[in-house]
Amino acid sequence: MANQPPEKEPSPTDLRLDEWGNVASLIGANESALNVENAGYDRSLRFVHLLEAEVGGEALRQVNAALAASGTSADSKRYLDLIEKLGGKRVDDLFAKWVFPSSIQPVLAKRRLAQERLQELIGRAADKSLSTDVPDDIRANIDAWRFDNAIAATDKAESDFAGYEELEQALSDLTSDAEAQGLSLSPSISDAIQNWEFDKGRRMLADAVLAVDAYASSREQVDARRGLWKRLGLVGADPNNDLTHASEAFARGDFRESLNHANQAGAKAQAASGMAFRKLLGLALVSAVCAGGIGTAIWTSRKRENPFSPV
Repeated sequence: MANQPPEKEPSPTDLRLDEWGNVASLIGANESALNVENAGYDRSLRFVHLLEAEVGGEALRQVNAALAASGTSADSKRYLDLIEKLGGKRVDDLFAKWVFPSSIQPVLAKRRLAQERLQELIGRAADKSLSTDVPDDIRANIDAWRFDNAIAATDKAESDFAGYEELEQALSDLTSDAEAQGLSLSPSISDAIQNWEFDKGRRMLADAVLAVDAYASSREQVDARRGLWKRLGLVGADPNNDLTHASEAFARGDFRESLNHANQAGAKAQAASGMAFRKLLGLALVSAVCAGGIGTAIWTSRKRENPFSPV
């Protein structure tokens, strides 16, 4: 058949193709060098036919075209990556037997582990509509054959992902609580979670919960019925303005600023009675000063009219 290697005796030299070396002149070469060169040609031809039988000739043509288009040299590791990607089949065992040195086995085991765990992580991330940033970084390490780095990054991603469900539930609860208070929740927390910034999302969520609680408490105090005395205390210091600022800050994701404004509104509402007293006291002092000034003016006027009158 056309796809079968030519009939010839297998080379007696068990040569791994990565150890074949560069093309060299065989003029004057000794028997050992000739054996290596013959083994290289023999095994490379047999390997190509075995590879074609696994992934098909079209996949091999696509790989060669991709390598040619890249304009960069490719080693056997890069060739393996492309063959598996475009051919859709694992052929690392074939490369381990024909191409790589025998010492490669532990590395290939890590490669397979890193790839399998990455696929699992990609599936979990897709189910939750998370970004591909973290998986892409892990894939870059795998493509560079930095499998220890890839596995360590996957460990961290899986550890972070373990608390996702709880975090998502907390965000759902916060959204409901905010809507109950008429607050519009900024997308900043959900954006952080979607981009795998789970710790940042937790910190923002904690601040947002405090802001909602403070807003609810202050709103209740501000909306409470007040007598004339307390209404007098709030003249010129309307806590509703602070609640408006709190709502605006919350909507733009500045939860600490929202908390501060909400607390200010509550403080003003609580201090209404004291503020009324201080305002009344101030008014009394002003009245007293005015009365004293008027009295002094009258006395001075009379004194001018009759300088000999008794004081």
